[in-house]
Amino acid sequence: MISPGSGVALLDFPNHANAGDLLIYRGELAYLDQLGCGVRYLAVFNTYDKAVMDRQVPDGPILLHGGGNFGDRYRVYQEFRERVIAENPDRKIVQMPQTFEFSDPAFLAHTQEVYAEHPDLTILIRHRHDLDRITGLFPRNRVEFCPDTAFGVGRLQPSAEPDHALVILKRIDNESLHDPEGLSADLVADAFVADWRLEWRGTGLRWWPRSFLIVLLSTRASIRPHIAEWSRRSFDRQSQIIVDQAVRTMSRGHVVVTDRLHGAVFGLLLGKTVVLVDNANRKISAAYRDYFTNSGRVHLTDDFEAAVGLARQLIARP
Repeated sequence: MISPGSGVALLDFPNHANAGDLLIYRGELAYLDQLGCGVRYLAVFNTYDKAVMDRQVPDGPILLHGGGNFGDRYRVYQEFRERVIAENPDRKIVQMPQTFEFSDPAFLAHTQEVYAEHPDLTILIRHRHDLDRITGLFPRNRVEFCPDTAFGVGRLQPSAEPDHALVILKRIDNESLHDPEGLSADLVADAFVADWRLEWRGTGLRWWPRSFLIVLLSTRASIRPHIAEWSRRSFDRQSQIIVDQAVRTMSRGHVVVTDRLHGAVFGLLLGKTVVLVDNANRKISAAYRDYFTNSGRVHLTDDFEAAVGLARQLIARP
């Protein structure tokens, strides 16, 4: 989809503490590096400036960051994508690998209308089972299956030896199928339990002031051209801070139990055994079929009780 050697604009940088989204970004950079492509403009939905992008990348493709928000569950990101698509009809645009999820037919119809107007828009989907349906919904766009780009980072090195039997990475947002208040004390007795969040005394103090400053400065159109390159380098450093924190978290257990897709990717890239629990939009089971089923290290269960039970069995095996 992207010609080797191209300079590209990469939009919708995940300026938040979700380590999975930042792992996707690091993987995108790794694949682009293999192609000899440089990211010449990088923006968040609230720092984007078309005039600055056109000056930084006058003729290269626009890449829309991948992830799990193609749809109406997280509307601010979808609305931003549609704005970029509508504003740039003369530019090649590639929507990087996404999970598709729309519940509002009117919102979907509007998205179809915006996407259909663009003459050179590619939609990459990271789950095979969605491919035929999305191809039918967006007949005027190119739709292709593409694996999640988080795998592009390659093997990760644990930060330390495990100090718990299990790491349980459990969602506490609206994508969870399970009680957000937590798990029983017996279930987590030998586990380190976490979700994607900042360690405020360490990582947070290194991360949030710079991220806040970039967004604040970007509210002034006159300033945006002057901070574009500094912002790109800063966001790149910010992403590594969050990924390093996630590696520290995932390193703490011998086995990873999670209902987060990228909890599984982190675990697999760290060389750990992973036990999965499905989430609300079923992207976990879809990813299991597409990526994990033949790995020999990843298992799928129905709920956290079954997952923890299986994880303990796996630890007890020689």
